Amino acid sequence: MELVVYLAGQIHDDWRDEVKAKAQEKSLAITFVSPQTNHDRSDAVGEDIFFLLLFLSFITINITSK
Repeated sequence: MELVVYLAGQIHDDWRDEVKAKAQEKSLAITFVSPQTNHDRSDAVGEDIFFLLLFLSFITINITSK
């Protein structure tokens, strides 16, 4: 059996890497997933999503109005 573990929490140090290394040392069948861990990307993700949705809306309007 393989487990999927979501590593939620703060992104200012390498605790996720430590957890992954310990699991690998013990040969545990675990797949780790996590949120965006790049601090600058994490801060900008809301704006990126907004502009993507704005762009997609613009494309949809242009395609349907032809």
